[in-house]
Amino acid sequence: MKKPTCKSRLHSRFNNLALRRKFLSILLLYSTVLIVLFASCYRLLSSAYDKVSYRSFAANLNFTGSSIHDRLQQAESLSYTILAASQVQDALSSLAEEDPTPRTTSIVYTTLTSYLLTMFETNRGGSISYIAIRSNDNVYTTSPYTKDIDISILTSAEEQAKAARGSACWVMGSEESGYLYLVREIRKIDGMDLRDLGCMVIALDVSDLLSESDIMIRNFGQYNTVLSYKSSVRVNLSDETVEVPDEVRHMKPGSYARVRAGGHDYFAACSYVPEFSDFTIAAFIPYDAITSNLYRTVFLIFAVILLGVLGMLQVTDRLIDSILVHIDRLVDKIHAFSLQKPVPEGMHDYRDRKDEIGVLHRQFDDMTHQITTLIDQNYKNEILYREAQIRSLESQINPHFLYNTLDTIYWKAQLSGSEEISLMAESLGKMLRATLSSHKSLIPLKEELSLIRSYITIQEIRYNNRLVFSFAVENGTEDALIPTLSLQPLVENAIKYGLEEMIDTCHITVQARHIGDDLVCRVKNDGSVFQEDLLSRLQESRDQVSEDRHSDHGFGIGLLNIQTRIRLLFGDSYGLSLSNEGGFAVASIRIPFQESGKDTEDNSRTGVN
Repeated sequence: MKKPTCKSRLHSRFNNLALRRKFLSILLLYSTVLIVLFASCYRLLSSAYDKVSYRSFAANLNFTGSSIHDRLQQAESLSYTILAASQVQDALSSLAEEDPTPRTTSIVYTTLTSYLLTMFETNRGGSISYIAIRSNDNVYTTSPYTKDIDISILTSAEEQAKAARGSACWVMGSEESGYLYLVREIRKIDGMDLRDLGCMVIALDVSDLLSESDIMIRNFGQYNTVLSYKSSVRVNLSDETVEVPDEVRHMKPGSYARVRAGGHDYFAACSYVPEFSDFTIAAFIPYDAITSNLYRTVFLIFAVILLGVLGMLQVTDRLIDSILVHIDRLVDKIHAFSLQKPVPEGMHDYRDRKDEIGVLHRQFDDMTHQITTLIDQNYKNEILYREAQIRSLESQINPHFLYNTLDTIYWKAQLSGSEEISLMAESLGKMLRATLSSHKSLIPLKEELSLIRSYITIQEIRYNNRLVFSFAVENGTEDALIPTLSLQPLVENAIKYGLEEMIDTCHITVQARHIGDDLVCRVKNDGSVFQEDLLSRLQESRDQVSEDRHSDHGFGIGLLNIQTRIRLLFGDSYGLSLSNEGGFAVASIRIPFQESGKDTEDNSRTGVN
C-alpha cells in the first residue's frame, strides 16, 4: 500500500476541517503571507538604505584614503631625497673609512643632524614625527624635536631594510608608540659602489596620519578609523570610550556592514589605500539613531498590520457566522429528513432569497416534497403490488407441488413402460431441485456438472442422438468452487447455436483444468462460431439486446450475466472469454481455484455466502 505523502495528509486534514476553520485557515494563510512580504520588503528597504549610506560613506572614506596615500608617498619621496643627498653620502662614506677619528665622527654627527633637522622642518606637515639614520651602532636623529626612539624597532627595521635591498618598506610600530615606520637601506651611490652605509627610518604619527578624518566628524558627528598594514592594526577614535568591533578589525576592502559593539550599532566600511595595496583603511560611525528610528517605524507598521489582521479576523468570524448559520439549518433539514422527522420549528423562510443559499434551501424543500409524494403514491403502491404478485406466485408455483407432480409423472411413465418420458421427468426434477433449492453463490464443480448431465439427458432424447456430449474434467477439480449456473447456460448456448442451425451431429465438450492458481473451464461445440469482440459489442448494446430476445444474439444477456457475476465475485482480472479454435466455438471462464473442503462454508476468498 502506497504511503500517503505529507502533501496528501495536509490536504486530507484540510478537507476534514469545519467550514469555519477552513475560512479562518485561509485568512490566516493570507495574513502570514502578508507579514512575510512585509518582512521581505523591510529587508530590501534596509539593504537599499545601507547601500545609499555606503555611497555617501565611501566618498568620505576615499578622501581619507587619498590623504593617507599622499602622506605615504611624501614620506617615500623624502626618503629617496635623503639617501641621495651628497651631505648624507659623504658623511656616511667618511664613517665607512677605517678607524675614523673623533673629529671626523663629530663632524659627521653635526652634518647629519643638521641636515635631518632641516628636512624635518621642511616636511613637518606630512605627519612625520622624526627622522633617524643608524650607522655603525650610532643613531643620528632630529632630536630634540622627537619623542623617545624605540631602539628595538630600529634594530628590527634595519633587518627589514636590508632584506628589501634598497627599496622602501613599512613597519608598524607598537600600539604604545603609535608610529608607522618607513625604513630604507642607504647605499653608496658614487661610482655604483652600492656599499651599505646605514639605515634610514622615517616615523609617521598614525594619529596625525588619520587626522584628515576631522572632516568626517563634521559630516557624521563621530568618525572612528582603523588603519591596517598586513596583520597589524592601529586605531584612531574620535571618542576614546568607543569599543572597536572585532568585525571592523577583520573587514575586507570594498565591504560594508552593520555591526554592534558595547551595546551600540555602527555602520562600517573598508577600502584600500590607493597605490598601497598592503594598507587598508576602515571606518565606522554611530548608527543608533538611524536604527532606532527604523526599528520604531517597523514596529509601528507591524503593529498596525497585526491590529488590522486581528480586526479582519473578528469581522470575518462574524461574516462567516452569518453564512454558516444558514448552512447549519440546511444540515438540520437533511438530518431530520433522513430520520423521517418533521422540519425543526422556527426555520427561516428562504423563498425570497436569491443567493446560492436560498437556491439550496428551495431545491432541497422541493426535492423532499417530490420524494415524499413519490413514496406515498408510487413506492408504497409498487410494494403492495409486488407483494400481491409474490403471494400469487407462491400459491401457484410451489416447489413441493412441482416436485410431487413430476414424481407422479415419473411413476406413471414407469408403469406404462415409457422409459424416455420417465427419464425426462426424472432429469427435469433434478434440474428444478438444483436450481430452486440452492441459495449459494458458489457450489462445487461436481454439482454444476450433475446439473449439466440432467440437462443433456433431456436434450439427447429431444434431438434423437444428433448430440454427442463428453466431459474432460481433470482429477482433483471436482471439489473446486464455481459460480452457480455458470457452465449450464454455456452448454445451452452451444446447443442453441450449434445443433439447431446444422443438420449433422453436433459435438459438445465440457473441460475443466487446474492451471496455476486458477480453474479454467471451457465449453466447446462445432457448427457455430463466435463473432469477433462479441462480448464488447454486447456490453455496448445491452439495452437493445435485452429488448430483442429473439435476435441472433438474444442469449447475449446470459453471457453478460456470467461475465458480470464472475467479476463481482473475483475481480476484473477474471471472467468469460469467447474464441474460435480449429472449427470449434469455445467459451472459457477463468476463476481462482479454491476447493470446497477449505473455503466452502463462508467463501472467505470472495466474501459471498
